[in-house]
Formats: sequence, structure tokens, C-alpha cells
Amino acid sequence: MRPIARAVAAGLLLLLVLAPAAPAQRVVAVGDLHGAYEEFLGILREAGVIDKDLAWTGGKTILVQTGDVLDRGAQSRRALDLLMDLVDKAAKQGGEVRPLLGNHETMVMMGDLRYVSEGEYAAFAGPDSEQIRETEYQNYLKYRKQRASRQRKAGAADDKPDWMKAHPPGYFEFRRAFAPKGKYGSWLRSREAVTQVGDTVF
Repeated sequence: MRPIARAVAAGLLLLLVLAPAAPAQRVVAVGDLHGAYEEFLGILREAGVIDKDLAWTGGKTILVQTGDVLDRGAQSRRALDLLMDLVDKAAKQGGEVRPLLGNHETMVMMGDLRYVSEGEYAAFAGPDSEQIRETEYQNYLKYRKQRASRQRKAGAADDKPDWMKAHPPGYFEFRRAFAPKGKYGSWLRSREAVTQVGDTVF
């Protein structure tokens, strides 16, 4: 290497060593929401990533939501809608929202509904919910009769009150919404369970 080239290379290396490191991108991480929508809003506003109109104000901040939006609380649907909306809003300003899959999202998509609250089902109820429930109950009765006939057994006693209690208004709409082609089911199936920002793994 010629002396001038060596000098230029040495100068560039010195600049790289002395140059201040680029400031780390700000990261905000929020854990288990479990339907606590209002509390979620409070955290995001306190962190300065949304305003009172739910607009993204975090600039290039990375918001990581580590899953478990669902179950236990009544407003998980609103929390999911907000996350889905913020993904696009943040991206337009150079920020990023990374909603991760928690075990509760996975449970719901697999049909394990033991922690789903009645309020969560109710958030999906519509004007046709009672008719949907009645139709599904009749389908259930038809299945029971067919099974009893195959097994040559007498049909079971009517259990409609218990069945209706186990399938409250909004139950079937909820199941459809989290199915593979449902609004939330298809979106959640596109999410990751783990992400890395810098040297931190969530």
C-alpha cells in the first residue's frame, strides 16, 4: 500500500474509533395485558408513544408487546385492535411495534378457552348472537342423536341450560375471529413468539 493510501486508511480508522456511537433506539416493552385496555393506554401515554387521540407519538421508538393480551379481562379485543393499528401508525414515522405471541394467544387459537372471560365473549356478540347459539345448539342435538343411534344408546337428557351457559353470547363469533382465516386468528398467526432488539431478547 502506498504511503498516501496508508495515511488515508489510518485516518478513516481513527475517525471510526473516535466517532461517538449512534444513540441506541428507544425501546418500550409492555408485558401481559389480559384485557386491561385502559391500563394499557395509560402505560403507552406515560411512555410517550401515543397521545390522547391514539396517534403514534413515539417517533422511532420500538414498542415490544410480549403477548398475553387475551384472557381474563373483558377488553382484550380493544387492546388487540389498538396494537394492530399502532403497527401501521408507528411504521409510517420510522418507529416499530412488535406484538409477540404469548401462551394465551396460542391457547385461544388451539381452542383452549379455560381463561376466556364472559366479557371477552360479549365483546364479539352481535344482533344475531342468540340465533347463532340456537342454531348451534340444534346442530349439537343432531350430533348427539346420531352418535346415540350409532352406539345404540338412548339419547341423553336435555341439557340446554348448561349448554347455553357454556356457550354465552359472542362465543361462536369469538371462535370464528380467532380461527385461521379470522380477523385476529390470521393476524396472530403471522406474529413471532420471540424477538431481539440489540442485545436484548424478548
